[in-house]
Amino acid sequence: MYFQPVKIILIEDNLGDIRIIQDLLKNAHNFQYELIVTHRMSTGLEYLNENDVDVILLDLGLPDSQNHNTFRSIFTKHPQIPIVVLTGLDDQESALKAVWGGAQDYLIKGQVTSSILERAIRYAIERNNSEKEIRESEDKYRTLFESAQDAIVISNPDHRFINVNPAAIKLFGYSSNEFSLLTTLDLFANPVDQILLQQTLKTRKMTKNYDVTFKHKNGSEIDCLVNISAQLDKEGRIITYNSIIRDITALKQTEQEMINQQNYVKFLHDLMSHDLNNINQSILWSLELILKHSELTDQYKELVQNTLEQLNRSSDLIANVNKVEQISSTSQLLKKTNFNTIFYEAVKMVQLAFPNKILKLTTNISQGKNWIRANELLIDILFNILHNAMKYDQKKQVILEIDISTADIDFLIIEFKDQGPGIPDTMKKNIFTRITSRQDDVKGLGIGLTLVNTIVDIYDGRIHVEDRIAGDPTQGSNFVLQLPRWGQSKKEI
Repeated sequence: MYFQPVKIILIEDNLGDIRIIQDLLKNAHNFQYELIVTHRMSTGLEYLNENDVDVILLDLGLPDSQNHNTFRSIFTKHPQIPIVVLTGLDDQESALKAVWGGAQDYLIKGQVTSSILERAIRYAIERNNSEKEIRESEDKYRTLFESAQDAIVISNPDHRFINVNPAAIKLFGYSSNEFSLLTTLDLFANPVDQILLQQTLKTRKMTKNYDVTFKHKNGSEIDCLVNISAQLDKEGRIITYNSIIRDITALKQTEQEMINQQNYVKFLHDLMSHDLNNINQSILWSLELILKHSELTDQYKELVQNTLEQLNRSSDLIANVNKVEQISSTSQLLKKTNFNTIFYEAVKMVQLAFPNKILKLTTNISQGKNWIRANELLIDILFNILHNAMKYDQKKQVILEIDISTADIDFLIIEFKDQGPGIPDTMKKNIFTRITSRQDDVKGLGIGLTLVNTIVDIYDGRIHVEDRIAGDPTQGSNFVLQLPRWGQSKKEI
């Protein structure tokens, strides 16, 4: 049932036929209507040009137009409006011709009842709406088909091409006419790919992200990912194969370049880890023997001692690089760890590393327990921060103030305040990322803070550096370390 009035225009010059149509509509109870009547094609067109209607009832024999020309004139200008043709017994041929040309239906005058007229109008509107939806869907599909970046190929069960889009023409280098002379089998670079793909389609009727090597018209190979689906009829027989083909040649080349680069980096890493480290150790042993020689003057002993220090720094660098690489390539499980215990172990290690310096440590860290989420790498974080404070402070007595705060429920916050040369503002931003953003103004050989930052990230912690005295970097640095308390992550064991 129609709840909105159906707007009908009747283009008819015979007053008797007009009255019959009016009476038939009055007796139609299934829908409401609004009827507009014009007597000539010209007046009908004028009305249609300025007004919307739902359906046209059209007599083909009008004073200013006859037979099929009447329909063509209306339909050409208003193809979106469904037309029901009215004709006499002696002119059914013109009515049929109109239906073939786009009219929704025709009615023979004198044989029409109210129910037939109502049904003809209703079906004409519904069919027209359905056809409109189909046309819109086809237009949308055609737009997608033509503009798709991936190649789209439609073929029949005999492997003949039914349709290809512009992307397929570009990918394979063949024109549309040339595709019509080929089969899909002609595109495979490797016969094995062809056999395996056919076997897969026989059993599954589809493929997803199938890796295939095709060949271009010029003979070059194209690495592709293929998605194929079979369209079936009601009996389950294959009608067409619809294929979407993505060119991944450039992607594979990039992947291979990355593999080559990774292999080269691994080679350099192995070279530094083993060969250079072995060379360092040999030189260290030799210099230590020379240093023990009693005939050396103080001047030469100092030179040898300085060289030993540089070699030890080089060995530390290699060890840290190894740790960064190891951390990056393996999964790190975190466990319940007492920060206080590890902290005092790190203090002892630093004191042993600088036997000629005195560490004056002021701290509120007790021998008690502060549980955090960490692992055995925590000692590297603390050692590197403390080691830097001892190394860069040129005074014999190094003053360190280390405060711990337990006020935050999520993080343990530790501040390392030294009285060394400080860190300029220009260096603060990149000091923890030396590997990925090497800066010329970052002094020193080590990557200790890069290692620290890598481990802190694994812990889901945070670290930054600020001035010990705000606004004056020359008065020393304050490294602020935030480590998650135990019980805050699913990665814990």
